[in-house]
Amino acid sequence: MDPQTQKQLQLLRESYSNTAAFVADLLADRFLQKQGRLICHFLKPLHKEYSADLQCHSEGQTSVLYWHGDRCCGQWFKGAVVQTLQLLTDSSLIDLLGLRPQPFLASQVLAASNPLISQDVRLVKQAFAFALELVANRCWSQSFWTMLFPYCVAGLYATEMADRRRCQLLCSRMSDALIKLEDLRKKAPMNSDLRALRDSLGTADWPLVREILVLGHQTQWDPSNEDMHHLVFTLFAGPGSTKDALESCFNWLKDSVKASKSKRMSDFTKYFYALCNPYVRHAGVSQIRPSQEDFRSLLDEMFKDEEVTKHHLFAYQKTKLGPNFPRPNELISNAKVRKAGFHSNRIAAAASAFILHDAPNGFTHAGDCWPGM
Repeated sequence: MDPQTQKQLQLLRESYSNTAAFVADLLADRFLQKQGRLICHFLKPLHKEYSADLQCHSEGQTSVLYWHGDRCCGQWFKGAVVQTLQLLTDSSLIDLLGLRPQPFLASQVLAASNPLISQDVRLVKQAFAFALELVANRCWSQSFWTMLFPYCVAGLYATEMADRRRCQLLCSRMSDALIKLEDLRKKAPMNSDLRALRDSLGTADWPLVREILVLGHQTQWDPSNEDMHHLVFTLFAGPGSTKDALESCFNWLKDSVKASKSKRMSDFTKYFYALCNPYVRHAGVSQIRPSQEDFRSLLDEMFKDEEVTKHHLFAYQKTKLGPNFPRPNELISNAKVRKAGFHSNRIAAAASAFILHDAPNGFTHAGDCWPGM
């Protein structure tokens, strides 16, 4: 019983008369129990880090701001990644997995191919592969917050001044490399390698990033500069958890749909509901709410409802929007829209690191080793 895919697991499940019998066999599988212990053992540093992050987010804006800065400067590597790798040498792993203890005499050492220790060898290989895969994914996922604008500027508010200075140097080098790449693209607009490298960054065209680049060059990325200090505080004084940014918003939207008379909403209506959800305030976004004075001003100007309803705000197929507002079909069919997710973030982080490395060479190696988007 060792399914490797979801389909194989489903076929195994269907071979049983009921779920209870299937679960009973799973719980009785000694090797599966050891694999479960292995997973829990190597996830301890991540659980510890997650608990510390939750505690940090409950201590106020300043604590959250430092959390963003320290994450940008690699605190995750010093903590969870290093601690996970250290667990590979933890002697308690032998008892935890029920491995055969090391013999006292060299002559009693068994070969790895010996059937007596075949299960032990398999568990040890799985432990090593799982630990490396875990830390590799952690490094890739977190590198995005270190190597990409606008997130990398959070390091200018790190706890340690040495980390702030390292972030200042990194931001300066990355901005210079990015501008150099864009200048080369203007001179060679048909160079597909340079275009693929630039587009792989994903965030470089954001208006916020362009404003950060301007301010950064004006202030030399000085963490003590008042304008830069204010920018970092504005961007990163809110929570960094997905609960505040995503789950709470979507759950509120789901409850709003259930509370409506028809029990359903168009996508465009959901979009506006998401904009006014009450949880954005916890993430540091101030909501604009009309006051009594606003309504009084409208009444004084003989405002009529038709002035709003004629625009069909909640019927998005009828609403005439500006050229910068993409239509739903354009988002689906347009290959230039960058997809979100772990894979895209990994490509963006790798592109940023490559740009830093190859900028002194004038990006002459872009066609040799950059796979593109």
